[in-house]
Amino acid sequence: MNSQIAPHEILELHELLNSNILASKKLNATVSMVQDENLKAIIQNSLNNKKARIQELQNFVNTQVNLQTNNQNNNQSSGGNNSQNQ
Repeated sequence: MNSQIAPHEILELHELLNSNILASKKLNATVSMVQDENLKAIIQNSLNNKKARIQELQNFVNTQVNLQTNNQNNNQSSGGNNSQNQ
């Protein structure tokens, strides 16, 4: 199983993260202006959900970066040993 994400997937992930951040900012600005308590609760719930999605996406990105860094380090280590042995 390939653990690296493709370049087009990175772009999609970037767009998804940006749209969630923008929606979160809009909800955060809106919640303070709403008078109705039921609507305010719905908006607050949506805001909390957006923040959770953002955190999930950030965790995924961090995991992918760590995997790719480890793979690069492992490739450099094994490549360095092979060149020394020749």
